[in-house]
Amino acid sequence: MITSKELAKIAGVSPSTVSRVMNDSPRISEERKAQIRKLAIEHGFMLNSQAQSLKTKKTGTIAILMPKYFSDLCTNIFFTYLYDIISNELDRYDYDIMVIYSQNKTKMSPLVRMIQIQKADGYLILRPNLTKNEVKTLDQYNIPYAAIFMQNILQPLKNTFFINTEQGGYLAGQYFGRKKFDTLIFLGLEGNSVDNGPRLKGFTKGIAETNNKQNISIFSGKMSIDGGYKAIKENAHLISNNSGIYAYNDMMALGAINALTEIGFKIPSEVEILGTDDVPLATAFRPALSTIHAPIHDLAKEACKTLINTIENGWTSSVVKEYTPSLVLRDTTKNI
Repeated sequence: MITSKELAKIAGVSPSTVSRVMNDSPRISEERKAQIRKLAIEHGFMLNSQAQSLKTKKTGTIAILMPKYFSDLCTNIFFTYLYDIISNELDRYDYDIMVIYSQNKTKMSPLVRMIQIQKADGYLILRPNLTKNEVKTLDQYNIPYAAIFMQNILQPLKNTFFINTEQGGYLAGQYFGRKKFDTLIFLGLEGNSVDNGPRLKGFTKGIAETNNKQNISIFSGKMSIDGGYKAIKENAHLISNNSGIYAYNDMMALGAINALTEIGFKIPSEVEILGTDDVPLATAFRPALSTIHAPIHDLAKEACKTLINTIENGWTSSVVKEYTPSLVLRDTTKNI
């Protein structure tokens, strides 16, 4: 009797397509199902999903683990952009998506629970950190996964893809440090964020290496347009008409632009602003936002490709890959 992988090769489809036919998925046309079923009979392959699942354990599904705050995709445009890339890429590999939100507040982690009941073939982990128990469970069950943005983690992970956020802050610091501002501002996240520290550290280092001894004021808000807007409004008395602002993300930067314009500051002649991420909205607004470009498209595609390879071929190797951001200057900064 042949395996599902061998049947997929004979049929000229992916193993996940065979899995969908086994489970009578509506995503596969009846004509394609009939073709694969005919080949299965000819080669002695059992398509009954219950009998076959005991051997293959395949579901045709990939679970994406996100923090609860990712759920507001309308506010966090960056994560909408990221999710669209991942969704399109996994669809190309013919996998369904299951989204799991986690706040680390339950007795049993949703990730651990999902792994134990074997509801997915693999996992894309978008949460900034994992507990030791979650890492232990991934290893114990030998689960295929790829972790994105796991720069600061409790334990080393296999298949990790991350953007060097400290380098992004450094680029912003180098750029602003060469200018003579009366006020330098880091517009960061309120509370404790994994990325806040590295970005601010890089920003501070970049400024210092230009021999600029100026102190940095720190404003805090939520990672949204409204969060950036409110942070600027609440600290308007600390902003001069010769200021440079480096924002945690593009959404906060766009909110800051709205607030500064309402207050009466001119951009970029009086206040210059740099965002982070380079989401599509950065060029849709006017003035177009200068920003630190994060190569998220390349990162997400490579993470999906690696995860699929691990699902289909097992842990033959692991990948830890760092992506370097770049400075993109548009209309919210002045040329040096």
